[in-house]
Amino acid sequence: MNRYLVGLLLTGAMVPLLLVGAEDKKPLTPREKTELANKAHPLLKKYCADCHVPGKNNVDDGNYLDYLFDVEKLKEKRKVREDNPERGSIYRKLDREQMPPDEKGIAQPTKEEREIMKKWALHGAPKWADAVVKKPPVPAFPPGGGGNALAGKELANQVYPLLSKYCSRCHGTTAKKGGLDPAKHIEKKHIPKGDPKDGEFYKKVHEGSMPPKAATLQPTAEERKLIEEWAIAGAPMWDENEFTKPREFKTLESVLTDMRDYLFKANERDRPFIRFFTLTHLHNTPSVSGVDLNLHRAALSKAVNSLSWHSRITVPRPVDKEETIYAIDVRDYKWDSSRVLRRPNLWRKLLEHYPYGLTFEDSPQKRIVNKLATDIYKYCGTELPMIRADWFISEATRPPLYHTMMRIPKSAKTLEKMLRVDVPENFEKNQLARAGFLKSGVSDQNRLIERHDALYGAYWKSYDFKAGQERGNLIRFPLGPGKELIPGTKYQDQAFEHDGGEIIFHLPNGLQGYMLIDGKDNRIDAGPTSVVSDENKTSGNVEIVNGLSCMYCHKAGMITNFKDEVRGGVELGGEAKEKVEDLYPTHKEMQELVAEDNAKFKFALERTMRPFFKKPDERKLDLATLPFEPVGLVARLYRSEPVTAERIAAELWIKDPREIQFAAKYSRTFREMGLKRLALEGGAVKRPQWELRRSGQRSPFQKASFELDKGTPYNVYGQ
Repeated sequence: MNRYLVGLLLTGAMVPLLLVGAEDKKPLTPREKTELANKAHPLLKKYCADCHVPGKNNVDDGNYLDYLFDVEKLKEKRKVREDNPERGSIYRKLDREQMPPDEKGIAQPTKEEREIMKKWALHGAPKWADAVVKKPPVPAFPPGGGGNALAGKELANQVYPLLSKYCSRCHGTTAKKGGLDPAKHIEKKHIPKGDPKDGEFYKKVHEGSMPPKAATLQPTAEERKLIEEWAIAGAPMWDENEFTKPREFKTLESVLTDMRDYLFKANERDRPFIRFFTLTHLHNTPSVSGVDLNLHRAALSKAVNSLSWHSRITVPRPVDKEETIYAIDVRDYKWDSSRVLRRPNLWRKLLEHYPYGLTFEDSPQKRIVNKLATDIYKYCGTELPMIRADWFISEATRPPLYHTMMRIPKSAKTLEKMLRVDVPENFEKNQLARAGFLKSGVSDQNRLIERHDALYGAYWKSYDFKAGQERGNLIRFPLGPGKELIPGTKYQDQAFEHDGGEIIFHLPNGLQGYMLIDGKDNRIDAGPTSVVSDENKTSGNVEIVNGLSCMYCHKAGMITNFKDEVRGGVELGGEAKEKVEDLYPTHKEMQELVAEDNAKFKFALERTMRPFFKKPDERKLDLATLPFEPVGLVARLYRSEPVTAERIAAELWIKDPREIQFAAKYSRTFREMGLKRLALEGGAVKRPQWELRRSGQRSPFQKASFELDKGTPYNVYGQ
């Protein structure tokens, strides 16, 4: 009786499932097939195109999904079978959840999405409407679709400075816009409406022939992709107000007045700790757009907070109505000196490297300038309370200043002690999480990363290997790093020998700090290019430098597109195999740790940069996944952009660049400094030459300032 009831219940329970299957197999009208295919197309593109495209696999073997062009190929290769649809490999792999594979950590379809794709395969892979394929591809950053949400005018606003920067030298400029005139130089035929990818503009940008390879300035891979997305979107127009609206020239007197007034209103006890960052010289440069200025503001906020050991985020405060001067309190970042904590005066450390220092209390220009400068110096207790923001962003985020500002010790062991991380003990007690893979985004060799709990959140440490390193094979040697760094280890026979690594750790405010190390855990300024490299050349070349390069690469926190290949790949046995299983968690467990750490970082990043992305079309932007990272982008452009007469004039509060050209032509001092080329139309010098300062000597900027009676060179040691 019981068996009968159970059987009856089971039979009844199966009825809905059988009905569902029958419904799926029900013949469809041609219109219904097209509608089904139209639904399946974007899902196939989303979940399959990354792996199954021509050129990534062996096309002759048909081991790819050429669904965008010819569905019949699927039938020829029996991936879709009309005679027995359930035996087609696409249907079977979708049904068994073998496609898309989870092994690469790629996105997985929802249950509903998988059912649509299965039904599409079950009905013989019907053809979708031509409009689905022929319409222009959806931009990588669709409006309101999560991610960057860059589209239309906002996308164009990000692209305009790039077009101006990389194209205007050859394709001309306009006095009104101070940059590229796209209406004149990018004709409709270059970006056709049908498919922009067929246009000359997209092709040249994509293949790397525009700008020409001989050009000094070259866009990064991310910048090039952004320009491509703009072309694909149909080259939408930017907000002309951002680029054509004239800006009133700010004089030195107005800058000092704004600072003096801010200090006068401040609490008397706070004044000695107030310092300023300026963007006035960029504001006074016509070719610098409003978008460029805002990028510098966001970069400044991220840079100062990334050099802070304070527990909270503090955004620099605008002083003037144009928002070209920003005030900070050095105590908000723990830059003030402390004998008890053995903390030096970090502002003074900045001044020791600063090549643009000028004082104005003895200015020959105007008496009012002298009086303003004297008041400011008295309030702040220093003759140099202001620093250029672009110099700070570029130079304070790389060694040696990055190590000084962050008090990064010379050994990882010392840093670990500071952050209360005990690597040997965590290894012994299985209190760390590892993932090893054969190739990473910065190296062609094996890489191992491991996570520890630390004082302010997480402590991540990577182990990198040179090519040909015998013990650099993580499948054979997964239990390093050996006795030198893990004393007493009993897994010496299975220990790898690494050649360097990167350390990423949470700061008290939620952002990240960085340290590069060699194979013995000693601090280094830059990673050897034989081990790691940066194709975006954030530091000015492929060398990865501590701080700056790490900020650029880890703009969203920890990299997520990795999956451990050690746990299931080693051929060890016994206790060593058990140790591997203890140290190398499952992919799901590791991704949960990464997600938790990244949530902490993104929360801090939002508080750091959101004030500078407040326009209606910017409110949906995910700041962690912008197509650029502000600090790295500003730093790269700062070092690579030519220093023209226009820029030098703005840096010296001179409205007419012809004054610089005249000095370059007739001044002996300018000629001795190698600045004669500035007299030529389009003449420029490189940034390192302009700010070169040997020990105890003045930089060319300071010498030029003194020559033109624009200020007195500042000597930090005379303070």
